[in-house]
Amino acid sequence: MPRLRSALAAGFVFFSLNGGFCGESPAPTNQEILSRIFTAPILKLLADSLPPAGALVIRESPGGGLEAWLIQNLTDSCLAQKYLVYSSPDSGVSYDYALEISGARVQIQYHSAGRRWLFFKKGVRRTFEGDFHLRAIRHDRQILYSRRVMVSHQDVIPAGLLERVENPDLPFTQGTKSGSSVINRWLEPVLITATTITLIYLFYSLRSKK
Repeated sequence: MPRLRSALAAGFVFFSLNGGFCGESPAPTNQEILSRIFTAPILKLLADSLPPAGALVIRESPGGGLEAWLIQNLTDSCLAQKYLVYSSPDSGVSYDYALEISGARVQIQYHSAGRRWLFFKKGVRRTFEGDFHLRAIRHDRQILYSRRVMVSHQDVIPAGLLERVENPDLPFTQGTKSGSSVINRWLEPVLITATTITLIYLFYSLRSKK
């Protein structure tokens, strides 16, 4: 009985340390991730590769959705970096060059990150894959930059936060779930659980023989 109680106590500690009884930690929303991964390469291009710009024009998207949202986020980010930003190249505006964004798209997928034991999920693996075309055009129409930019991101979030990271008003922030195989869902946690229980039992059995 003493060995059994000790093993149960050790098992309880193991479950606690592995997150079985821990609260869920906050995770950035899909919208926050998209804002970061889409605007970061453009800001880096402005800072490192293009000629210094005193004034920028960010051309408005004729449509809506992801492109319009991206242009608004880029505008906010450039203003935060102290750029002088105009929304359209009017004849009365003197600017250094204009940025054009087109063909923006993104795919968000959720995959199971496996389980710690039989009952405790490690979380959901969140994957972002996207791209867009970026052009930088000088005021005299010389093209300074024209290339398709690839963006990606991957992390693991608690399963209970899945619905909270999406914005129902922005369809492009919503992802699709990918089913996991039988091996990932059941065989792997069964092996981990059995191995852990065996190690705990052997540890206390050898300890009691000393």
